[in-house]
Amino acid sequence: MSRRLTKELKSIDTVARLGGDEFIIILEGINNTNNVSIIARKIIDSIKSSLSIGQFKLEVTCSIGVCLYPNDGLDSATLIKHADAAMYHAKGAGKKTSNFTLLK
Repeated sequence: MSRRLTKELKSIDTVARLGGDEFIIILEGINNTNNVSIIARKIIDSIKSSLSIGQFKLEVTCSIGVCLYPNDGLDSATLIKHADAAMYHAKGAGKKTSNFTLLK
């Protein structure tokens, strides 16, 4: 999965596995939510294509929660907390969704 994620990103972006099935992606130089939406769609499309491991064919889906610096937080702990909340909101909306949480 990490290879599929990094394939859709720029070399300056970061992918980190938090554990289990959760990853964090840090995108550099994002100017607006439209760019994030395009990248999220590419990631969802990349992950949903089947994966073969030996004789087994796996179907994987994902939910993506997004937060933006500095709108949604000024430190990594706050940003992770808000992205996690957005991801759980996306999971509640159904499979293969993305959700953008912007604090007011």
